[in-house]
Amino acid sequence: MDLHELSHFFRPPTWATGHIGLEDAIFLDRMVVKYKPEIVIEVGVASGCSSALLLRSLSDVGQGGRLYSFDLAENCYFDVTKAVGAAVEELVPELMPEWELNTGCIASDAASQLRGRDVGFSFIDAYHRHPWPTFDVWALLPVLASGSWVALHDIALARVTECKDYGPEILFAKWPGEKISSEGSGNIGAIRLPESKEKARQWLVDILKENWETGVDPMMLDRLEIPNEVRPTQSFLERMPNGLDRLIADLRMSGRELVIWGAGAFGRKCLDLLIENGIRPDAFVDRDKSKQNLCLSGLPVLSVESFFESEPKPFVLIASMYYSEISDELCVRGLSESSDYYRFVVESYFGDIEESKESTRLLGMTTIEEQNYLFDYASSQFSNKGVIVDLGSWLGSTTIPLARGLEVADIPLGRCIQSYDTFLWGDWMNPFSGELSSQFQPGDSFLIEFQRRIGRLAARVQVRPCDLTQQTWEGEPIEFLLIDAMKSWELCAAINQGFLTAVLPEIGLFMHQDFKFWGCPWIHLCMYRMRDHWELEQDLPNSAGTVFRLLSVPRLEQLVEHARPESYSREEIETTYSYWFSILSGPLVEQLRYARLLALTEIGELDTVYHEIEVLVDEQDIFPKQFVESLSNQLPALKAIFAKQEPWDESLRRSVVGGRAVFVWGGGSGGAGFLRRHEDVRKLAQGVVDSDLTKSGSYVEGILVSAPSEVLAHDKERPFIIIATSFVKEVVGLLNSKGWVKGTDYCVAELT
Repeated sequence: MDLHELSHFFRPPTWATGHIGLEDAIFLDRMVVKYKPEIVIEVGVASGCSSALLLRSLSDVGQGGRLYSFDLAENCYFDVTKAVGAAVEELVPELMPEWELNTGCIASDAASQLRGRDVGFSFIDAYHRHPWPTFDVWALLPVLASGSWVALHDIALARVTECKDYGPEILFAKWPGEKISSEGSGNIGAIRLPESKEKARQWLVDILKENWETGVDPMMLDRLEIPNEVRPTQSFLERMPNGLDRLIADLRMSGRELVIWGAGAFGRKCLDLLIENGIRPDAFVDRDKSKQNLCLSGLPVLSVESFFESEPKPFVLIASMYYSEISDELCVRGLSESSDYYRFVVESYFGDIEESKESTRLLGMTTIEEQNYLFDYASSQFSNKGVIVDLGSWLGSTTIPLARGLEVADIPLGRCIQSYDTFLWGDWMNPFSGELSSQFQPGDSFLIEFQRRIGRLAARVQVRPCDLTQQTWEGEPIEFLLIDAMKSWELCAAINQGFLTAVLPEIGLFMHQDFKFWGCPWIHLCMYRMRDHWELEQDLPNSAGTVFRLLSVPRLEQLVEHARPESYSREEIETTYSYWFSILSGPLVEQLRYARLLALTEIGELDTVYHEIEVLVDEQDIFPKQFVESLSNQLPALKAIFAKQEPWDESLRRSVVGGRAVFVWGGGSGGAGFLRRHEDVRKLAQGVVDSDLTKSGSYVEGILVSAPSEVLAHDKERPFIIIATSFVKEVVGLLNSKGWVKGTDYCVAELT
């Protein structure tokens, strides 16, 4: 659109306030026309004036572009009689089919919904207090294309209005990369992502070091995987705010009810503190539909609608990280601060919850990301409408965070986690068992060790030693099913038929802990056939774990057929893995390439597998050691081909003759686990390298972590690097670009 056409088009409805201005619209239009994105993300919608502008600009480009808009609220913050985005239907009704509006969502939900995409342009105009605009970019980063632009509204808000929220300005001003702003008021601008996502993350981490303007729920920090180094140190308010007890006493005398707005971690802590002071509120209020109609600690959780319908209105204690949005809505509805609502402990950080999070001290084959997800689920999402079943508990790295989550949520002790395992030791466990590797022989029971590790949480765990191929679930419906035992076609059949069929439809979740692991192709094949019965709930990008919501229960005869490897054709296998590559994210997705080869081997496509392996070996592909052993046992002819590749430990021994320095690349759980399993390497290593610069100066298994630049600078006397991280391709690409040679200068360790 030229300026005349745009000014004629962009005429927001008279009821809309707080929307972008004409200058902002010109800026956005020019960005869209210049870069011609196929997909645009908008975070923060309100009236929808900016949504209408973006849709019109995409239409003018003429490439069938689509706009995905996300907003936390369902109604406009300035007029609750208007739905979020209502202006779109007034301004561009003909473009509604090209628009997808998602309410009750924030940026991390947008990234989850659009996983696997490369989004060419995004516009952020949501919560303005620092660090939230930076969080929004951080959350969207996995789905944003390298080099793409992110437009930011209100980058001069605190300078041109009385509103003193500096989040967009801090992000724009501190961004070290390419950026532009409008030429007039300068209240809208855009930052450009570098080609390296890792560099973008480091820039965002540096910006997060600026003093935060608002507190953030620690569970949200964990959900976003915000590094601990930039999280502010806060403490929970351990006494009632001055005067609040008297205010509540006066309310009680008048017969007015008291509610807590927020049924999450803050709300529960608020309740605990009130009860300690002899005050028991009447209910919770929460916008999350999954929490409504439940009882938490004996109090009902009301919907927002039912709260506003009640007369007289209860007094509200806001105990939520979304205080600003909630208070705006209360004000619009005619309620006043102090006389109708009070801001409680939204700025506080609950140290006891953080201490309940698990760390690498938990011995097991799960990541911190998975452990924290399980804790978060049990502490804030579990509704107690069914039971939690843990299949394959091993040494408790899944059981313990689930049990601690139930403890924090104050779920009655009668509700136990059903913990299944044979609890019999196997040789394959030794590399992952740390200090226990020499304590058990194959066939020994380690049940006593499991019970020792769960300790006081034993009251929340019902232990069920058994062979799962001979077991079915006969109890009440399952609300959460954790599957870490589906290690064969036989177990796949037994678990799907005996346990999955007991999961509550619509409410129940099931988590495949091995989903992004190469060794379980039956999981991928069966899940693809069952795709009409589930939806993806949570893709943990840096872990193998993947969570699904059961929509409907498959028929038993379907499950029997799904567990027959001979029922799969090559075409279906190819379609299956193309599907998973399209919807999953993270470095571990690469492991599905090897799962595909195992699946083809299962149905007898041996020539195909043989020739593909031959090509991959010639291309210096990096295979997991156990994958090589498994495939070589099924295809002995491959042993000669795999023999062309030198094992990592052979490369290490050959290359460090003469005292060459050794570094391990990987400061996360992969590197730490590798060092624990290989005491000889731990003694030999002179340092750890990690691309996450916030880890520099810390220690992993007692070894100092350095930045890549410090190690790669030693060009004349290069140290030998052992890559022990999930981000193998990225590290290999960097080393190769610097002239380092595989086998001579670096090797790739076996992580699993």
